[in-house]
Amino acid sequence: MDRGNLNLDSRKSPFFGLPFHRLTMEEAVAVIDGFIRSGAPHWITPASVTMIFWCRRNPVLRQMVAGSDLVLNDGMGLIYASRLLGRPLPENLGGPLIMERLMRHAAAQGYSVYFLGAKQEMLTRAIQNFQNKYPSLKVVGYHDGYFSSSKEPEIVEDIQGAQPDILLVAMGSPREEFFIYNHLQEMGVPLCLDVGGAFDVAAGMTQLAPKWVRMAGLEWFYRVMQEPRRLWKRYILAIPWFAFSVIWQVIHERLAPSKIKN
Repeated sequence: MDRGNLNLDSRKSPFFGLPFHRLTMEEAVAVIDGFIRSGAPHWITPASVTMIFWCRRNPVLRQMVAGSDLVLNDGMGLIYASRLLGRPLPENLGGPLIMERLMRHAAAQGYSVYFLGAKQEMLTRAIQNFQNKYPSLKVVGYHDGYFSSSKEPEIVEDIQGAQPDILLVAMGSPREEFFIYNHLQEMGVPLCLDVGGAFDVAAGMTQLAPKWVRMAGLEWFYRVMQEPRRLWKRYILAIPWFAFSVIWQVIHERLAPSKIKN
């Protein structure tokens, strides 16, 4: 698929303040390939229900995410909500899913990758698993995500020296978004992608929800069951808020279809 055949502006779907792009996985990979071949810095971010929630509470984060080159849908809950609102998103392109597809593409095309984030053990295991699966994958550097802000210039310099085609950042939100936003031009990486906890999935330490769970929109519950202490606070406010917001928006748009707000 040729990225030139895609008009990204026409694929934007405003959704609670963020400009999601209505793309399938293959369309997203085609766009990403175009970004990499251009050589110019680009930032792609998969946004979930919790990201929408944080962006509503943090205008600075919202402005940053909205200004990224591509905002992808992370989670079936967003897909079902978008259908109710008449602006359907076609496919779940969450961090672990888009990262897995992108690593396969990178190995096939000879693109180089830098991994940033997670604990050292988790990071090296994720890289090893990817290289076992895709032997031709070129890993030009990596660093764990446990460093202070004072060390950021050193990390950025290491990334600059490695000159990767793709930078994967998995340091948790909103830290990873701020890191990419603050250093995007300085690093000069053609494709920066923040992937949340995807390294943990790639390392086999946490499990991606089964397809039927994802289709039911319950992947967030599956994640909480695996890491309750770390994740329950993330969802206890975001999920009820989002459900209420979608219901209110549906009612509002049906009662006043000429006054659609996002």
